[in-house]
Amino acid sequence: MGISPYVDDDLAVGRLIAPFAQSVSKGEHWYLIYREGRRDEAAFQAFRAWIVRAAARSQARRRADGNRRRK
Repeated sequence: MGISPYVDDDLAVGRLIAPFAQSVSKGEHWYLIYREGRRDEAAFQAFRAWIVRAAARSQARRRADGNRRRK
């Protein structure tokens, strides 16, 4: 069991294996909470950019997988 997007890259390259084809949505949204004063820090900006890209890739993969299953 794992949370997308944290395990998606590992699944894609075979470091992890999904024993079941079924994926269950948490039905919730994720929020990045941070102190206002840290918004301009380079480390925070890099982390935010990474997590947003990872989430977007994960969502795109899930949509593609869903489209393939419906065909």
